[in-house]
Amino acid sequence: MTVRTNSNASFGLTNLIENHGKKNEREEEEHMSQQITTVTTFVPVVGEGALQRQLRKLGERDSDLATFARNGWELAHTATITGPELVTFVDTLTRTREE
Repeated sequence: MTVRTNSNASFGLTNLIENHGKKNEREEEEHMSQQITTVTTFVPVVGEGALQRQLRKLGERDSDLATFARNGWELAHTATITGPELVTFVDTLTRTREE
């Protein structure tokens, strides 16, 4: 018995084996959507006399982020913008949802 191997056929089989299941992954990805949102917090730049106000604003930011986390959001990035009267925190959150 003679067996002929076609190099293209073996490559196709290898490709089929390597890609097994990837079609299902792509199909699943098509049914998923990523959502992106931002949370902006303005924290006043204050002297020692008004430190409690600044700490309260930072606590509000923590609380807001914790609420988003409980609802499936993940913190992806935080940017801070410093000004003479305010520090602005811009938190970018993402989550993936099935459609």
